[in-house]
Amino acid sequence: MSRGSRYNLVIDASAPPWAQQMQVDINRTLLAIQLDMKPKRIAKVDLPVDGSERLAIVTDEVGGAVLAFFDDTDWRRVTDRAVVA
Repeated sequence: MSRGSRYNLVIDASAPPWAQQMQVDINRTLLAIQLDMKPKRIAKVDLPVDGSERLAIVTDEVGGAVLAFFDDTDWRRVTDRAVVA
């Protein structure tokens, strides 16, 4: 796997072709999961309200960048649960 991945399934090179393909598929899935877990950096004006993102680093919040979550109604700072201004 690339991009400094922490998880990588390794199967012996003598394994049958189906097992080697399984290794490729699993490692591709693990990488996708890792990339999804990293919160995107988003400006307040661009925060989605359709639930497509649940966690983000709000880059221009009062006091500086802050991790925030979407509660199905508002974006809230994780530091104090206040609505992102």
